[in-house]
Amino acid sequence: MGFSVGSFSFAEDEDLLDDSATAYRVMGGYRFNDHFAVEGGWEKTGDVEESFSEVIPPFGTVTLNIGADFEILTVKALGFIPFEKVSLLGGVGYFDADANIWASGTALGISQQASDQSSEDGAMLVGGLEFNLERVDIRAELEWFDVEDAEASGINVGVLFHF
Repeated sequence: MGFSVGSFSFAEDEDLLDDSATAYRVMGGYRFNDHFAVEGGWEKTGDVEESFSEVIPPFGTVTLNIGADFEILTVKALGFIPFEKVSLLGGVGYFDADANIWASGTALGISQQASDQSSEDGAMLVGGLEFNLERVDIRAELEWFDVEDAEASGINVGVLFHF
């Protein structure tokens, strides 16, 4: 069992939303031996957001703010190459992400807001280092999510407890 904190980056192909936010994750799994483990996790991100403002005659200054936060469930198969006190790790997995999307805009002094929800699932890759202590491991990892029409990734540092 463990937890991690890191940065989640999201960039839409149309350059409408390109930002990063803090993310935290709770994870658990089973390590079969020194070389193989399975792991599941729940991750929550802060808001990734973007703002646009432009003077457009005759509307005056038009502003648009868009953003999203994500809740991500993962399951991964991890492989390890152990050394004295550190292990290289890599793996593949599956993710299921729900996004809360919002937008607000102002033109001619009139403000409008809208929100929606979206979901995406697919393959993911992970790689990193794990520092092995007696009953605790410190892990630094990079995750890449296969998202349609966007780039999504995370960099996390976490602590895992052995039982």
